[in-house]
Amino acid sequence: MNIDTRMDTTALVRYSSAAVLMHWLVALALVGTASAGLILGDLPEEAVGRQGWFDWHRWLGVSAFVLILVRLVVRALRRPPPALVSWPRTQRLLAHGTHAALYLLMVAAPISGYLLSNRMGEEVILFGALPLPSVVGADHAQMQLLERFHLWINYALMAVAGLHIVAALKHHLVDRDATLRRMWFG
Repeated sequence: MNIDTRMDTTALVRYSSAAVLMHWLVALALVGTASAGLILGDLPEEAVGRQGWFDWHRWLGVSAFVLILVRLVVRALRRPPPALVSWPRTQRLLAHGTHAALYLLMVAAPISGYLLSNRMGEEVILFGALPLPSVVGADHAQMQLLERFHLWINYALMAVAGLHIVAALKHHLVDRDATLRRMWFG
């Protein structure tokens, strides 16, 4: 069947342009931050350029955090459109739970990373020019705990984001509803 004839177009109420822009900017920032973090995790301690990867990971993490805060403000000012009428109640509840987990993890990941940098005794200098204040002092024991916490928060964030992506693709390719089109430009 043609994709256009099966789409749930009766409920094609799009997200606001600001919400769409923030959604995709946050997604790009998180992919960049996670990529730099994964590369950093694979580098030996003595690797040349490791500090550069740390810097980029921190800069992207702080930038992602700012974008996430802006996204939360946009979401508070502009209510998202209601779920499609074609969704069963269970699917709506799962979507709300997934989004709540995404927001919680998107906030927790950069905060835990910032605290980890502080506990490592390393100053975060945004883009090499703007020193950010340390909110806690260096502490090796707490640094190790925060390192594990930050790692697991990010693994959870990647897993929930992966679920979010799979669900969006399922709606678009299998259900052929308007879910993905509502969060796209146009």
